[in-house]
Amino acid sequence: MTRTQLVFKAPRFSLFAPNLKFYVMLPGYDCRGPVSLRETFEISDELPPGKYRLKGHILDINVDIGFELCAGLATTLQLADSMNFTQRFAIDASAELSTLYVLREQHYVSHFWIGHCDSDLRLAALLSEAHYWALTDEERDQAYLSEFGRTQNERWYDHDFLEAGWETKGSNLLERFEEYSWVEEWAEELERRAREMGLKEPNCFIMLGGSPVRPRNWELDKPCQIDRPGINLLYVRKIEFTFF
Repeated sequence: MTRTQLVFKAPRFSLFAPNLKFYVMLPGYDCRGPVSLRETFEISDELPPGKYRLKGHILDINVDIGFELCAGLATTLQLADSMNFTQRFAIDASAELSTLYVLREQHYVSHFWIGHCDSDLRLAALLSEAHYWALTDEERDQAYLSEFGRTQNERWYDHDFLEAGWETKGSNLLERFEEYSWVEEWAEELERRAREMGLKEPNCFIMLGGSPVRPRNWELDKPCQIDRPGINLLYVRKIEFTFF
């Protein structure tokens, strides 16, 4: 075995053995199946070593299993082991196809700005690229992509790696920005840093980041505070986190 082996093992019980089939979606949208839950299924030498999660639903049964793949070792998952009698019976009576997702742990590094803004329109104006794209190709060579880029003295960054929000609800950042990407991974640390810098009730944030292996599209030379009419955001440095 040169790399890894992931085994979906058939359940040990025989009564009401599930005949339901499911798909397995690997990273990169590589779909396998359909696979019967009563059969053993293997994925060999295709997933690199690392930490993973298997997530999805079989009928109304939530599947969320963490596991690690190691080179030269087989990792076995038995999906039906945690199901009770009623759930096994329901699965046996169903012909519904489900999809379970194999998610690999990702390492992420992001610049963060946090502070106050008087409206979501003000934030949108800061990030707007309309003026830039109205210029000629020659004019763009000397222009900033947005007013946000001007505040950072960066003519270009990839907006696909940027996310920003303005919210007033919630008693803490996790509640206030609950709809934003990976908030469970960064909200607590961002709130701690904001508190250390004396910020009270911040309602606006910007994050710009990505994989540390490929920083070209999001890295900034000298990130700094944003101070414009109606919006003041402190730069609180990078936050590193992982997600699936």
